[in-house]
Amino acid sequence: MKKLLPTLFTAAVALLPAVTSYATLDPKMVSADARWLVHVDLNQLRESDIGRELLALVAKNHPPKADSPVSLDFQKVLATVGRATAYGANFAHDPALVDGTLVVEGTDDLRKIAEGYIAQTMVSTPEKITELKDLPFEAYSIGGDLFVGFPQEPIIILSKLKPQLARAHELYRGSGASMAKAASSPLRDLVPTSRENFLVAASVVPGETMGDDGGPQTRLIKLAQSASLSLGEKDQQTFAAIKLNASSTDTADKLQKIVQGLTAMASLAHSEDKDLEQFMKSVVVDRQDLAVLLKMSYPSQRLAAMVSTMQQKEQQKHQDAPPTTAGKTVAEWRADQDLGSNQPSEKIFAVRAIKKVALVPGAIIRISGKPEAGEHARLDYVEIATAAGNSPALKFEAEYMKLSHYEVEKVSVASGGKVIKAQGQSGVAELQFPGVAGDYDLSVHYLDENDGKSAFTVRVEEPGVGEAR
Repeated sequence: MKKLLPTLFTAAVALLPAVTSYATLDPKMVSADARWLVHVDLNQLRESDIGRELLALVAKNHPPKADSPVSLDFQKVLATVGRATAYGANFAHDPALVDGTLVVEGTDDLRKIAEGYIAQTMVSTPEKITELKDLPFEAYSIGGDLFVGFPQEPIIILSKLKPQLARAHELYRGSGASMAKAASSPLRDLVPTSRENFLVAASVVPGETMGDDGGPQTRLIKLAQSASLSLGEKDQQTFAAIKLNASSTDTADKLQKIVQGLTAMASLAHSEDKDLEQFMKSVVVDRQDLAVLLKMSYPSQRLAAMVSTMQQKEQQKHQDAPPTTAGKTVAEWRADQDLGSNQPSEKIFAVRAIKKVALVPGAIIRISGKPEAGEHARLDYVEIATAAGNSPALKFEAEYMKLSHYEVEKVSVASGGKVIKAQGQSGVAELQFPGVAGDYDLSVHYLDENDGKSAFTVRVEEPGVGEAR
């Protein structure tokens, strides 16, 4: 289910209705009781200089896979996305209580591809898809965790709550209690009217749920009653605006001083990147009654070049950095079994059992693999079960771990159809333990081969131990 929901969301967002006219966020689409909203207009983004640069950069980072039977053009797929509007009325930490709704607009291929995906899922995993018969349009329940609706209008509606599908549909058609009709809506005055915006976000600030130990940024957020962010482009200049609304003049004064202090510190910070320094100095703090405004405007081409340079530096840093091998060693072994075959490529799935490992919440488990003589220290997955055997085992696929000098490889008979293999040198795969403190048995599932003797090491690092490195 954890894999299915993101996949469905991606399919819905990436293959949706085309909006030929550019418009700001329509407040009639947002519920009157919304306490947060996010609106993205990819049509507007594609028409901007910064958008073209950034989307080209994204496409560069998503090249077609050579081993895929269907090669998708990322730029063309992305071009099918129109606009997306999400909103909700609470900030619940419990996923079961989240009431957010997403309405996506894109191309005419929306229904064909999205419904095709639903049909495919109903065939492959029918127990996860249920067709809903009590709504005025085609809709489905995905494992009871997500509801998806396909009205006749060129939209897809997604929500964690089934009643929200019908409610969002009414709002889209201009009926129902919307933010546009509710003078008391806390978000209504936060939404900017500029047609050049490609991103708008606004929220009531849930300061009561925040602690007091988060530094000046947390204090700033807690002082604000509501906030908004908008990004856009005009005359080849990318602009951003943050608006923080206070409940009183005294609070607004404090907000302004904190924001001015933070921006001054950032603009005076030493940096070898002169473009970054100029970017930080372009930030201006203003005041309008009870609102504190933070504004920025910067040439789009220079901003795009700066983002590209920063990404290249980060990638190079990641490539050059040696894998982290900190932590207490709990097991070491070699994949050197005699497989009883003269074929050097012969391989089997093997398991290394590690008994009674003491784990605490947040502990980092690192599996290091050192390739040798043509064997690439391939890992499939790790299972963690209580030593007492009184609860189901937790399973962690290697391809979803944090990888350093490991790459994902397709192996049809592997769990999930994939393994990871070391890239010419020792690789490290990390996972963070989410359970309660206690003794656990670890099972490391890996590939053993005839043509080498790769070495594996499992280490455990408790939270906080490696932070000073």
